[in-house]
Amino acid sequence: MKAKDLINRIQSNYKPDDQLFVEYWDKECVEGYGTSRKLSEDEWASAVEELENGEFFYQSSAANLLVDKAEEAMNGGKNVV
Repeated sequence: MKAKDLINRIQSNYKPDDQLFVEYWDKECVEGYGTSRKLSEDEWASAVEELENGEFFYQSSAANLLVDKAEEAMNGGKNVV
């Protein structure tokens, strides 16, 4: 997704003071993790397009962690089992 599209989506769905948890990956970050060479813009766009609509294990893991932290906040910062 292009940054301008993400910005438009956020602006149309959220108020300026809404709290969001946001995670993103950019081309340089991915290259830094050890691609075999620098990606062209077209190669990066293709990789993003392939992955954009997927759901990954880390997303459900992050969701579970966010729920745990929300529960802690609702219980005065105490971890409830």
